[in-house]
This record gives sequence, structure tokens and C-alpha cells, in this order.
Amino acid sequence: MLRAGREPAEDMKRRLVAACEEVGLEVDRAQMCLTRARDGRFIVVSASLNWWPHDAHMITLQTFVNLSGTAARVEIFCQAIGACHDPVGSFQSAPLMRGRKDVTVNQLVDDLQDTLLERAMVLRALARGEQPPFVFDDTVWDPPRPLV
Repeated sequence: MLRAGREPAEDMKRRLVAACEEVGLEVDRAQMCLTRARDGRFIVVSASLNWWPHDAHMITLQTFVNLSGTAARVEIFCQAIGACHDPVGSFQSAPLMRGRKDVTVNQLVDDLQDTLLERAMVLRALARGEQPPFVFDDTVWDPPRPLV
């Protein structure tokens, strides 16, 4: 097994998990995958609030750490789906957050808090009958693109 860059990648994974926990999310999955084609490790951390009833995760973080230990910026993904909606129909139509794809580890907690706040505002707007897109300072929440 290739050990190069493993310790920095493990450290990054721990930092992503800690950021999720700091904002009150429970981590559902934290994994790292060696990708020889890109010479590094892809890291994915998925988390949800403790009351989240769905199998799909509320928030997903991902980044890449190359074999020399240099990490890429973190990407945050989130979908605005409520707790009581039909999971299949809602996940196919709920707005997706775009825009937080260049997050540093130092600003990760703040950006996760902003994501949760925006998600709540999007859910309230949907409940009032408003339609996406919902535009914020750094993000846009759009409906998912149809599969072609």
C-alpha cells in the first residue's frame, strides 16, 4: 500500500470531521480513497443534523490531497430538502447549492454555518411558494439539472 501523503490526508479528514461536529452535524461517513491516476487521495465527509431522517446526507464535503501532502480547497455540497418530504421526489426536485467550491480549512466552520443558515432560508422560501433560484452572496441554490 502506498504510504506517501497518507498522514496529511488523514489529518485533513480529521479536520473536516471536526468542522462538521463543531457546527452540530453528525458525521455519517468519512472516507479516503487513493487515486493513482491523480497521485493522491480523495476525501469525502458526509454529515447531517441528528434528526435527519433520510438515507442521503444533508451536507457533503470533499477535497483532494496529493501525495506530497498538499491539499486542494474544500468543496461543500448541500441540498435543500425538508425532514418530512417524500425522499425520492424531493431529492429529484430540491434546490442544490452551488458556489462553495473554494473553501479553505480555516474558513470551513464559518462556511458550514452559512450553508446551514442558507438551507433554512431556502426551505422557508419554498414553504412560502417561492421558486428557485435563490441567490446569496457566495452561492446560488438551483433546482437539479435534468438527466439527459
